[in-house]
Amino acid sequence: MIKSCTNRLSGFILFLVLAGCNSKSDRQVIEFKPLEDLNYTMDSIPAGTPLKLIAYSGGVPNTEDEVYYFQFIGVDERNSDTMRILSTLISFTDAASVSGKTYTPTSQYNPDKRISDAVFYPQDSIKNLLINLSVPEIPESIVEELKKIDETGSKNLTKKQYVAINKSIDIFEKNYKTVIGVLHFTETPW
Repeated sequence: MIKSCTNRLSGFILFLVLAGCNSKSDRQVIEFKPLEDLNYTMDSIPAGTPLKLIAYSGGVPNTEDEVYYFQFIGVDERNSDTMRILSTLISFTDAASVSGKTYTPTSQYNPDKRISDAVFYPQDSIKNLLINLSVPEIPESIVEELKKIDETGSKNLTKKQYVAINKSIDIFEKNYKTVIGVLHFTETPW
């Protein structure tokens, strides 16, 4: 009974937060801060970690000179830890593609679809897989960006890197452990 109520409550909270994060809303106040200027507590979680997403920051697409990390707040389903996920790339299962996945920039995520189940892959673990595949679904610009990621998972870029911070919802102001990587969905989240 308690678990059932908890699941309904978390589903209701997810609905409220994701609905509030609708990128089309006029009430959104999104600020962009340089990645290197943020005091996030960086952490790591294993590739394949299942997450329940509870918030999405919104943001703007990458440009020729700038990379934008979007924020997701999610709960690690293994231990119920809440964490911040910074991502520039998302994917979903696509049996029609050569790799079995289709990748797209995080700016394509549609919070109105309320797809909240995702699997996390650290940025550096996905890099070699994508670069070594000749997959037509991965835009050349993304492959070029991935090639610029060094072995530590840090981007060795000349591009400026920013994090989208949604000031309209206070959950993005809290200090959570932070990971950088790719979120994978089993449903199309755009």
